[in-house]
Amino acid sequence: MKFEIIEPRLADVEALAEFHIRCWQEGYRGILPDSVLDNQLLARRIEGWKNVVVDSSIFSRAARSKGNWLGFAHSGKSKITENEGQVYGLYVDQAVYRRGVGRALFESAKNEFAAHGYAKFVICVLRNNQRARAFYEAMGGVETDVVNNFVFEGVEYPQVVYTFVNLNQISDSSASLIDKSTAKGISSLSFGSTTRRSR
Repeated sequence: MKFEIIEPRLADVEALAEFHIRCWQEGYRGILPDSVLDNQLLARRIEGWKNVVVDSSIFSRAARSKGNWLGFAHSGKSKITENEGQVYGLYVDQAVYRRGVGRALFESAKNEFAAHGYAKFVICVLRNNQRARAFYEAMGGVETDVVNNFVFEGVEYPQVVYTFVNLNQISDSSASLIDKSTAKGISSLSFGSTTRRSR
């Protein structure tokens, strides 16, 4: 399928906030309580997205096709380990699972880390989220003994922390799809797509 990876702008935040809530409700149903999933505040998500878009320390990328959002990823300096990067969140529309969107967003974050000098990065995943865990393990993630539980409205949910290394060793299947501009820290993965920075 054809899609593009862009850097979101302020004009996108409301639509992405709505998409974010839907991804939570689809992806975490049966993992987090329904009371958590069904009471997401759009205003809070919009504010969060505004903060992400204007924060230059966060690498934010989103996938879209024909005006429809397919997924997004936020990443930056690790909040739980020293001198490493961290993918804060990566979400994909359930309708396009296994269509290359998640991989493209993951590789985009990976290239940002390499361009900014991070030799390793980590990702936290809810322990019961077997689909996400299988994806990150397929991407080369190694489970660590780092403890970092997810806390939402005072309730803790167990997480697994994966670490990724050898950022410069891009897999052969995706290396041919990476534009030379990634060396400058610009995400430019193209999976049957036109990829650009949003202006």
